[in-house]
This record gives sequence, structure tokens and C-alpha cells, in this order.
Amino acid sequence: MRCLVVRSCWGRIFPQTKPNQITQRDLEFALSERETAELEAIDAALNLLDVVTYGVCADCSEPIAKARLLATPEVTRFIACQEKSEHLPH
Repeated sequence: MRCLVVRSCWGRIFPQTKPNQITQRDLEFALSERETAELEAIDAALNLLDVVTYGVCADCSEPIAKARLLATPEVTRFIACQEKSEHLPH
């Protein structure tokens, strides 16, 4: 059986068998989707800078804490409003 070897971005070496190929491909797609979503959120936050609503909650219009914005600049909601939106039925 022929087995290719792949080096991960952390330097680990993994044999590249059929199951590993599928898992690696799925991981790359998942990371790509997550990264795309993060970039879209950052772009949306940058657009808010243009209309002077950056740092203001999209739900309650209260200012978002500076520490929260520094930690996660793409947020659009005050913490309490974010928690409410996460608990709403989808």
C-alpha cells in the first residue's frame, strides 16, 4: 500500500491515507467557512464605521463596552442583547 506523508501547519507529520484525506478536506472546508464568516463580520463592522454606528448595539442602541470592542471588534450587540439573540428559537 502506498502512503503519502503530509506535514501539518504545526509541523506534525501525518500519513495521508484515504480517511485522513477526507478528514483533512472537511477540516479545510470548515475552517474556510468559519474564516469567511469572520471576514464578513469584520467587513460589516468596518461599514458601520462609515455610518458612525460602530460601537452602538444594533438591538438596543446602547454603547458597546470598549473592552468588548477591543476583544472582538466585529461585534454588533451589547452583551445582554447578544445573549438574548443566542437564546431565541431559530
